[in-house]
Amino acid sequence: MSPWRAICAACLLAWPSAVQAQPVRAVPRPPAQAPGPPRPEDGSAAPDGYAPLPEWLGQTRASRAAKTAAYEVETVAEGFAAAFCFSFLPDGRIIVGERPGRIRIVGKDGKVSEPIDGIPANLFVRGGQGLYEVKPDRAFATNRTIYLTYTVLPDGSNPAALPRSPGVVVAARAKLSPDDRRLEDVNVLLNAEGTGGRLVQAPDGTLYITSTIPAQDISIPSHQGFYDFLVYAIPEGKIIRPFAAGGVQFTAFSQPGSQYTNNRETKYGINYGGGVKVKVKENWGFRLDVRQYNMGKPFSLPNASGRLLMWEISGSVSFLL
Repeated sequence: MSPWRAICAACLLAWPSAVQAQPVRAVPRPPAQAPGPPRPEDGSAAPDGYAPLPEWLGQTRASRAAKTAAYEVETVAEGFAAAFCFSFLPDGRIIVGERPGRIRIVGKDGKVSEPIDGIPANLFVRGGQGLYEVKPDRAFATNRTIYLTYTVLPDGSNPAALPRSPGVVVAARAKLSPDDRRLEDVNVLLNAEGTGGRLVQAPDGTLYITSTIPAQDISIPSHQGFYDFLVYAIPEGKIIRPFAAGGVQFTAFSQPGSQYTNNRETKYGINYGGGVKVKVKENWGFRLDVRQYNMGKPFSLPNASGRLLMWEISGSVSFLL
């Protein structure tokens, strides 16, 4: 029996090239503060000696404010329903977004306008989903451009059997009409693929968009199958044997929030790569593989295109028993 056909112990590392998981870096922290009032002998973590009352020593490193100022809270406008965001227009008015899909403008006298027309017809509102952001462009005074983020239902969704947080957040651009009564030329810029998100604009005009995907709200593979081949470049018996590998596979994805066996979509793809097998002794050796998997995206989303890619790097050790 060939030692390479014996039972293998393998360890596997995989990185998806489309969405890479970032490691959670441990942040150094001082010990927790001792029970009771602060102790002067513990000192302060701030350069100027400012000693607040943190949960643990060094938690608050902000310097003491050089000046303080009295302030008052004053209501300038009211009558909103689920208002979520606001921004100032160049002339001092305020544009306000309400989660259910309404946009209003507050005059400098505090008067609130009627909802602006032209809201995208496919805007989806349910639970915490709906209109997230209404942001005027930095050059709004000349281009009348407004940026929006809001949720829509993916194509093919069944309204009678929607999962939790079914909407997908998109970012769009529109023009505010000269009379401030209507959005015009609404154009989707990005399908952010999350369940909610907002945006900010940098001084150079670049848009930065957030996208939030709660746990268990994404598509997950529920069943996979592979048919692979391996071709060696050097005959058996050599100490080092490089090889090429490849094959085809299928993955059945379950739709978010659905039962494990329902609402599945199967995608097919290919994989390709290579590696090297090394015979260290007559009864044991090791093998290294590098392979890329390529398949279509499940559950087509608005304006989404491309494929899912995943790199796999694996190593195994084989023993002749």
